[in-house]
Amino acid sequence: MWLTKPKHSNKQEKALCSFLLLADILVLLVSVGTVYGANVYFPCFQPGANINTPPVTFQAGTAGTSLIYANGTSAKVSAPASAPTPTYYPNSYSIVTGTYSSGSVPASVQTVDTNYFVTASAGTASSTTSYNPSGYSLLGTTTLVSGSTSDLASNNAIYMTLRSYASATSAQPLYSHQETTTIGGSSYSFLRLSSADATGTTLSADGGTTGRKLMSKFVYQLTGVSSIPASTWTIYYRAYKGHTQIAAHGDADIIVRMANGTVRSTVATHVANSGGLATGSFSTVSGTYSWASYTVVSQTDYLEIDYYIEVTAIKSGNSVYLRIDDNALATADQTRAANINLPSEFTSEAEFIGSSNTQNWYQLVWSVDSAWNTSSVSVTIQVYNYTSGGYPTSGNGYNSYTSSTTANTDETKTQTITTNPTSIRNATGYWKIKIKGAKSTTNQFGFKADWVEFKPSHYTEYTVSTEFLFSSMTINAPTQLNFTIVSEYSITSVSVTIQVWNFSSSAYVSSGQGYQSYSSSGSNETKILSINTTPQFYSSNGNAKIKVTGILSTTTQYQQKTNQIRLVYSYSSSSNYNYVLRIVNQVSDSWRIRLRAYSQSNIARLNNCTIYFHNATDGTSGQIYITSGSYTQQTGSWYDLPSSPAETYVALTLEASNSETSYVYVYLDVLVPDKTTYVQYVLAFEIT
Repeated sequence: MWLTKPKHSNKQEKALCSFLLLADILVLLVSVGTVYGANVYFPCFQPGANINTPPVTFQAGTAGTSLIYANGTSAKVSAPASAPTPTYYPNSYSIVTGTYSSGSVPASVQTVDTNYFVTASAGTASSTTSYNPSGYSLLGTTTLVSGSTSDLASNNAIYMTLRSYASATSAQPLYSHQETTTIGGSSYSFLRLSSADATGTTLSADGGTTGRKLMSKFVYQLTGVSSIPASTWTIYYRAYKGHTQIAAHGDADIIVRMANGTVRSTVATHVANSGGLATGSFSTVSGTYSWASYTVVSQTDYLEIDYYIEVTAIKSGNSVYLRIDDNALATADQTRAANINLPSEFTSEAEFIGSSNTQNWYQLVWSVDSAWNTSSVSVTIQVYNYTSGGYPTSGNGYNSYTSSTTANTDETKTQTITTNPTSIRNATGYWKIKIKGAKSTTNQFGFKADWVEFKPSHYTEYTVSTEFLFSSMTINAPTQLNFTIVSEYSITSVSVTIQVWNFSSSAYVSSGQGYQSYSSSGSNETKILSINTTPQFYSSNGNAKIKVTGILSTTTQYQQKTNQIRLVYSYSSSSNYNYVLRIVNQVSDSWRIRLRAYSQSNIARLNNCTIYFHNATDGTSGQIYITSGSYTQQTGSWYDLPSSPAETYVALTLEASNSETSYVYVYLDVLVPDKTTYVQYVLAFEIT
């Protein structure tokens, strides 16, 4: 529409101008509230001028979202602003391999300082070595029967055999038995701990002459007996005389005889005299003897008791009698020597000693395979603890059991120690294990050691791996992710791998971007991982995670010390929109244009908002500037819009401090060259 200035008086003209100006402002206010823009004309600024509606229109740009209103003379533009590049630190962690030592997140990983997040490595490869005894020590009076420690290297039924010793004594009887043995060519009857087991034998001697009549010699071999403690013996005689005129009593000689028949010691003669014998039938009489302690010289020796009946009054043609080994008699009536202190318990015990390495063991397995030549031995196995300075009585390094009820049965006992296993050796690697077997018995027994093994394990590789997890980050699609890792290790040359989690493949990357490996060499080493290609794969719903792993072939545990984990998260980092609107001149006339901000909403969040013109030939023309939430320029300089065909672009540079929404309302002033009259188009910029 063309407007031509009519002829009026000055007074009328001023009134008309005022009216038109007021009317146009009202139209503008209504338009801004409804469609964000309208054409506004100011014909009173140039008297006598003819003004056409400029054939200048808005068209959509290549960036943002443009809403062009009717006739292309007003528009609304929506464009996201880039936030200041946010920096994040992990707010949780997960130790994949190793154990937590100290520190916290994010406090320990925000700045490079002396506050570290520390994780101790864990063994991930190991070496196990088997050791067997190289020496032994016999305890008590245990004796070696056969074999050596070389027989303990494998479980093969080739034994090192030990003999037990008497470890306790008690008062016991020795019963006279009729069975015989030969010693040095002479015959002797047995003394046994067991009572009579036969129908009995009656021994006789001439009662027609006086003197001591030897009834029989009885022997008890001192196998397993180291000494016979002092006690008062009572010797019982089951005897009688054949006539009342005979006077007789029982007595004894006590001897220690060697295995070749030679007398080692005549301990006593003519002792343990009993009362007189009854006539005509057996009765049991007794006498006592004070036995002094005796140390056995050889366990092949025999204790010998020679039973006599001494006749002091005679009757020719008659005899005296002694009854032995009659199981029909009560034990109290049987011929015997009582209250002799003989072994009632036997014990075998020995220490086996070996050497080993001095590595930092994480586990020790010890094993013993053995047998006993008697049944039901109470067995204790103890491994010496060098930390406590003694053999344990429970727990690690201790095992007790009762051997098989069948003699000579091999049994394997083993134990795994994982708590302080290095306490089981000394500083030079020596260890020892004690095996003891005891049984309440009057018979000596043997221990048969088949296999003794010490098998420690130590780590030859240690690994430490810690995941650091980011959450509650922005959910804007990233354009770049930059991870900074500052860490060190308590030992050098650790092979370190840093990996970022790929949410698309659901795995940590193993090469390329988001992956880095190196060998540690110093303190606070800084590594940076930049992800520029498909960075959106490495964050999801405000989450990201990174894993730092160290691995080293070593026998020494070490620490991973993380000083900083930082993620710089860039999104919409190029908010320099080439153009959001295109201003097109449709006619051959040239114009001048500018932008002028007239209203705004919530611009305090805008760190930078620059609205400018540019085309392909004459650079840019800054129009409106908002810095740190305030205008630094609200009205731009006039900019030439050449005649058709010509176009100019409205471009933006944006950065905001948060993800709220701001509005900037702007006039596009279109001025006819060499005139002061212009047309206003309204633009609304919605900045998210």
